[in-house]
Amino acid sequence: MKIDLHNHSYYSDGVLSPVELIRLAKEQRCDVFALTDHDTTDGLTEAKVEANKLGIKFIPGVEVSAMWSNMTIHILGLGIDIDNKVLQTGLKQHQDFRQFRAEKMARGLGGAGVVGAMEKTQAVAKTRHDYTYTLCTNVDSRGCL
Repeated sequence: MKIDLHNHSYYSDGVLSPVELIRLAKEQRCDVFALTDHDTTDGLTEAKVEANKLGIKFIPGVEVSAMWSNMTIHILGLGIDIDNKVLQTGLKQHQDFRQFRAEKMARGLGGAGVVGAMEKTQAVAKTRHDYTYTLCTNVDSRGCL
């Protein structure tokens, strides 16, 4: 039995759609698959539909960012209820913060001579979560992409 419980789609920092991920899992003869995008459950419904079509047991998940001992850590949630209002409120707060941070970084990069960082990142991103995640995770300590 093949089980893969930690996967990201283009709703966070992956490059494939949820449907493409499920199809790839099927090609690799995966029996159990979880989609665990960073701080969003947006791709879970389409992944579940495709998994059901292809006969893969699907586990809805999410990777939640958290602070612990002054460090950012990621907590994997498996078998989550995507309709849980407390979970969705917390994820929305993470998404809003990431958006704010991306805009702040883009302004800083603009001040350092990197023009249009936010727009350039948005142009290559597939989703809103993807561009904020991409900008926020690909800026080094000097503010370079």
